[in-house]
Amino acid sequence: MRLRMPRPSRRPARGSLFSLCRTASRREFAAPLLEAGLRVIDLSADFRLKDAEVYRNTTAPRIPLRLLGRAVYGMPELYRKEIRAADLVASPGCYPTSRHPSPPSVAQGGLIDPGSIVITSLSAVSGAGRKAELDYSFVECNESVRAYSVPSIGISRRSSRELTAAAGQTVTVNFTPILIPINRGILTTIYARPSAESPLAASGGHE
Repeated sequence: MRLRMPRPSRRPARGSLFSLCRTASRREFAAPLLEAGLRVIDLSADFRLKDAEVYRNTTAPRIPLRLLGRAVYGMPELYRKEIRAADLVASPGCYPTSRHPSPPSVAQGGLIDPGSIVITSLSAVSGAGRKAELDYSFVECNESVRAYSVPSIGISRRSSRELTAAAGQTVTVNFTPILIPINRGILTTIYARPSAESPLAASGGHE
């Protein structure tokens, strides 16, 4: 099937378009759609990072980097107002959706030590997509538990960015995805130490 890109016209288009192209696609779809006046909601990982240098280090730089600052991270719990006004929305992936907005909320409230955050996510096999690779075949996944994609640089950087903005200081997240032998679903566990100012610390609270 051949996909023809819309040509920008003098009359702006109206409406929204969901982009389901794979991450770092060989062709750039967002720019001409935005020029045509459409609102683009991108479901790939192309626009989730803000820093161009980080983007170059984590995925193939095949999109116009100028669009990174234009995109709004599509987490309504954190950016509801910004999403309403945005014409380019970067939809979060499965892991961020399973753990937000709890860490940013408690970090913003000063309840936890932002340098102590450890996130572990147990993911079903379907979370890897439909690609036919040996690592995700039945004999490799059945009755097996293993960490994968470590370090998950892109996911960790996005988590660190949201937490850094909430805490007002640099935060580095330790994130480990673990593949478990179930068909679908994600279970995320978040660990952190109470901050010195937190009521939990005064009462002897634990993680």
